Amino acid sequence: MKRFIALLLILSVLAVSGCAGKKEETTVPSDISSSSSSPVSSGEVPESPDIPVSSDIPDSSDIPENSDIPESSDIPVSSETEEEKKPLEVVSLEYAVRKEFDDFYLFYAAKVHNPNDMYSVMMPVFSLTMKDKEGKVSEISSGPLCDIAAQDTQVFAGACIITAEDIEELSFSFREDMGHDYVLQNDSGVPYAEDLNVTDAEKTGDIKYEARITNLSPVSFSSLKVMVIYRKDGKLVSVDTRTIDGLEPGDTENFYIESWFKGFEYDEAEILVRPV
Repeated sequence: MKRFIALLLILSVLAVSGCAGKKEETTVPSDISSSSSSPVSSGEVPESPDIPVSSDIPDSSDIPENSDIPESSDIPVSSETEEEKKPLEVVSLEYAVRKEFDDFYLFYAAKVHNPNDMYSVMMPVFSLTMKDKEGKVSEISSGPLCDIAAQDTQVFAGACIITAEDIEELSFSFREDMGHDYVLQNDSGVPYAEDLNVTDAEKTGDIKYEARITNLSPVSFSSLKVMVIYRKDGKLVSVDTRTIDGLEPGDTENFYIESWFKGFEYDEAEILVRPV
């Protein structure tokens, strides 16, 4: 019995030492099929499986264009851009004071420019104020003037009675709280000063002139104001005004104007016409 147990021990030792000296091999059973989704330990990159393309995704050529979105060339671009509205500018102011009959008269001529490129100024209201030698300031004349076209210059001349002979300071300004509306020149139809063209002016009396006026604008006028500015040695000495009948586009009419002021001498007379 002891001999049998010793034999078993020897056989066990031999079996263990044989297993330790032999490399272990792993075999895959033939009944296990390889899967493309199983991880591969050999380091090889598996080919990507064939992914079916969904038929629900349309080609770009099949996507309809949105007809509601206009092309940039179809979007209208305004030819008018907003312009800052500028006030009228008084370019120059001439005046003279003289006694006629039993009153003192102020004769004045203001040259006014509209600096706006796009806007006519409609019905501006002027204010003529004076300061006497005592420092008293008073408004001596005020009222609406004719419309002034964009980038145009108009002359406003007249005469009024004042109470003081000596004027320390005279100013011609515009009332921002009245009138002074801005309208696009293309919409306003306001004519330019040069559209009322005075020609063939002729002196036919001591202080009387005859001339012709032509309406070069497309605008009809119900009445017009004639202004004559008299100067001596380049300085204003008197002003006369007269309202005459209007003109249709393209029409020409003769007119005359005679001063009822007599107490002055002059060597130059400037005749202007503007809408009333």
